[in-house]
Amino acid sequence: MFGYGNTEGEARHSFNEALKEFLRYTINKHTLQAELVRLGWKVAGRQSHRTFQAPKFSHLLRQNEQLQEIVNHKDFHKYEQRVELPALALA
Repeated sequence: MFGYGNTEGEARHSFNEALKEFLRYTINKHTLQAELVRLGWKVAGRQSHRTFQAPKFSHLLRQNEQLQEIVNHKDFHKYEQRVELPALALA
């Protein structure tokens, strides 16, 4: 997932909006966990306390041509954001 803008602040805002919409949609459709797994996330733990580990950036870069294009031809900054969700979001 990524965001963009003319400034770092605009890019972070764009990213936060994209993340919020992704979570809203997948939680509403009850597909969040399946979608994360499809995107390469690892799932561990019991239903009441699941943990998710994002795929490594190097793996994403090998698998995603759009990301390769950004990394190879655009000025970009990478940052990570920890997200915590209530267990009900994954039910």
